[in-house]
Amino acid sequence: MSTPATDSFDISTQAIEVIDGLATAVIVLDERLSIRYLNTAAEQLLQVSHARANDKNVDELLPANEELLAEFKRVLSDGTAAVRREVPLRNFAGKALVVDCRVSLLEKETQPGLIVELLDAEPRQRINRETALLTQQSVSRQLTRQLAHEVKNPLGGLRGAAQLLQRQLESAELREYTEVIISETDRLASLVDSLLGPHQAIREQAINIHQLLDQVHKLLAAEAGARISIVQDYDPSLPELRLDADLITQAFLNIGRNAIQLLESGGTLRLRTRA
Repeated sequence: MSTPATDSFDISTQAIEVIDGLATAVIVLDERLSIRYLNTAAEQLLQVSHARANDKNVDELLPANEELLAEFKRVLSDGTAAVRREVPLRNFAGKALVVDCRVSLLEKETQPGLIVELLDAEPRQRINRETALLTQQSVSRQLTRQLAHEVKNPLGGLRGAAQLLQRQLESAELREYTEVIISETDRLASLVDSLLGPHQAIREQAINIHQLLDQVHKLLAAEAGARISIVQDYDPSLPELRLDADLITQAFLNIGRNAIQLLESGGTLRLRTRA
């Protein structure tokens, strides 16, 4: 630790010990805004030693901060402490910093000076960012729950109506469509429940992939109409797979619907598991 210059603006050993014990970076300036002391925290923050900075004007240490320099002069003039948030600086190593700065008058019998405290603002900024992110996530979860409730409420009515219609239909082919409606309603209700509740693990079960593709085929055929031919080309020797049926069904539907959109003028969509 270097000893400050000894002139009319001297700093007692006791004061130096107190300042050096602070975790906050502290710069002591005289009334000419010359640097008279840097504590250890300031040396680390600004990457410059007290010996190198001592007796230099503060604008050499904190260049291009005209607003801050003007604040120093104002505090010397009227004695009122000042606080500036998120002041951009660049230390001697060239690293860009953002600091909170507090400037207060150092009253001495011989001549006044300034105590400049610099606090790295990055931790506070990080906390603010994380708080904003948590707030945004909370709002998103609330909106998701509201939308999920709006979707789930009519699903029960849709399922009940499909069941009533199924009882009135004599054609097995038409009843097959109502079974698709009921099955898809149950699948959507399950997806909505996963949105309303906590995150759920993947529900794996052994299943024949062709059962899922048959369901997908019925839905895509109903959506595509006569303009698109949907062909099933399956390999019956495929073993059962362990997977989440709802997630895989939704993935197949998404792929199939994208293909239907591309086949605007008609064509053939092939569901194939054969190599």
